[in-house]
Amino acid sequence: MSRDDDRFRFWLSPFGGVNRQTLRDWVHRFNERGPAGLRDIRSKGHPPRLSTDQLIGFAGIVETGPDCAVHGAALAMPFADTHAIQAHLDEIAMMVAKGAHAVLLLDRAGWHTTGTLVLPANISLIVLPSPGIHAD
Repeated sequence: MSRDDDRFRFWLSPFGGVNRQTLRDWVHRFNERGPAGLRDIRSKGHPPRLSTDQLIGFAGIVETGPDCAVHGAALAMPFADTHAIQAHLDEIAMMVAKGAHAVLLLDRAGWHTTGTLVLPANISLIVLPSPGIHAD
């Protein structure tokens, strides 16, 4: 690598929004492998936390949905919103044993605290304080 190449990289790097080292690495990759060397190289990342068998089992649960006899009240919703929490409350209310009462601990998400929820008679909500706020 010549001094002229280094000065050119120094001059060019701010225009590409990259530092000199990154530009130097790109030049070496291009020289070694041609244009294919400039493709993004995907990081190997972290190893999966679940085994292959666990991933297959999880995929089966997602595809078939929850079994209420096994899992109790469970819903898979595409969004977390007021409609989803209302459907979840209704599902829980149906699964609570006759004469029993369910108590749910909730964070302060807007869909948990909205006044438009219709609370079933056999459920009570306890909204947790916001993190960092301490009652004295």
